Amino acid sequence: MLASNITITLQRDAGQKLQVGVVNYYDGQAFAVTRKSAVTTLSALSGSAICMAAGTTHIANTTEWFQARGLKFTPVILDNKDLMYEAFFAGRCAAVTEDSSALAAAIVARANAAEYAQLPRSSRASRSAPTFAAATTAGWPWCAGRSTPCSRPRSLPSSRAMSTSR
Repeated sequence: MLASNITITLQRDAGQKLQVGVVNYYDGQAFAVTRKSAVTTLSALSGSAICMAAGTTHIANTTEWFQARGLKFTPVILDNKDLMYEAFFAGRCAAVTEDSSALAAAIVARANAAEYAQLPRSSRASRSAPTFAAATTAGWPWCAGRSTPCSRPRSLPSSRAMSTSR
């Protein structure tokens, strides 16, 4: 099971043989900057370097947003989120982008959290859910007896309904 905030996309849901559980929260891409930069809008980052993690939807989303407004930015794509935050906090980028909840958690964990601010959200909310390898879903009660991959339920059975099916 991938217990992380993973945005549900068609490729992840169908193309990679993953089973996506029930959506458990909505989040959205956000951007953080240093307060001393005085940047208060995403448009104000035009021409700036923005730190991003490789393999995320944030790269395409940010590129599309800036292109749609005739603005430019320099993507600084790092191999993983740890390196992304390390680069941002070291000053290699004017901003960093991540899902809002994860971005807030990374900033709050720092001793100097008050020196950073999230910009107002400029993207739509994305659906997030736990994700499983398709082979692990065979033991789920709603998948019992199926020879084909079990599709995700639209809602989980109630605990009462599950206890009577045992």
